[in-house]
Amino acid sequence: MEFEFEPFLWLLFLFVNLGLIALNYIQFFVLTDLEDDYLNSYEASYRINRVVVYEYLLHGAFCILFLLTGNWFFFLVTLFPAYINAVKFMKGQHIINVTEIVTVLNAEKKIRKIKLGFYVLLFVVISMRYGFFPLGTFMIIYTLHFLLYIFLVQVTCFFGCRIYFAGTFSFLMSVFHQSNDDIDIRSSILEF
Repeated sequence: MEFEFEPFLWLLFLFVNLGLIALNYIQFFVLTDLEDDYLNSYEASYRINRVVVYEYLLHGAFCILFLLTGNWFFFLVTLFPAYINAVKFMKGQHIINVTEIVTVLNAEKKIRKIKLGFYVLLFVVISMRYGFFPLGTFMIIYTLHFLLYIFLVQVTCFFGCRIYFAGTFSFLMSVFHQSNDDIDIRSSILEF
């Protein structure tokens, strides 16, 4: 009986991809907190600069791991972002300057949104590729809802306040509970 490493490799791919999603999510929310004046520019640039090198290293390892295992499609998909990361790192453009962070805030948020969408889509494709079809179907439905929540639900009104639509948290939790009566009460308290 032979021992196959492929299922463990695909689980490793999934966890590395989850790490990349988490690192980009952290950067996006630091930029959002800076925009909403919850953080000053020193704290925001320190937090992002501390995480961005790990993101670049993890993405480079992700790309090399695809190359070494012979997954050519995923290698080619992750090669261009790895090249962009390497060029930014070599030129020193990966560091966010404290004095310029406010002026490049919207551009940096757009970059993080695009990266986050790329990694979430890659996570869905990887989970479906190896035959995690129940996980893949689950992830497609909730990834679309997650993207809808990030891009459409958090609407900034012209007064500068955030409007959150009710029911998003209850929809996510409805998978785990059959009855939504007590979830709606808790979600109305948790959502602003």
